[in-house]
Amino acid sequence: MPSSPRPAKTRPAIHVTLAGADIRFDWQGDRWTHAVRFDGAAAEPSGGGWHSVEGSGGGDDRWPASPVFVELNTHSVAGSVAVIGLGLAGRSHFSASVAADSSSPGAIRFDIAARIHEVPLQLGSTYESVEPSRSILVRVEPIPSPADVLPRTVEWSYRISPQGIEPLAGARLR
Repeated sequence: MPSSPRPAKTRPAIHVTLAGADIRFDWQGDRWTHAVRFDGAAAEPSGGGWHSVEGSGGGDDRWPASPVFVELNTHSVAGSVAVIGLGLAGRSHFSASVAADSSSPGAIRFDIAARIHEVPLQLGSTYESVEPSRSILVRVEPIPSPADVLPRTVEWSYRISPQGIEPLAGARLR
């Protein structure tokens, strides 16, 4: 007798307030997505703020539009909160920390690392902002490295603030 399909794994949303921003993490299919808002309203997947774009960006699931996170944990030290994310796609492993940016009050800092075993088709973090009159798509990518040695770890950082998304160490906007 064939077994019935397993129900999809669901996880409750995680809400974190950092530096005046509301960050909401939602489980979608097989990974966490996130949305960031600064206007005091709760970050929702369907409106306002910046929302991570998930899934394959170029038709190849090994190289998603944004890093894949399947595990999330909040960590608190001396009153400061950080969110730690881990996940994988293909043979690449991703990790991230999300915390208030101590060098820029009112901003959230994202530090991302990817351990890659093959040359990526694309690598970065993609966001969409839906405004009343238009939709904006922003991609933060690591600055390409001349090293062709594999495997290697690629890192990029950026901040999200009420002014938008700004690349930091090892990153550029595209």
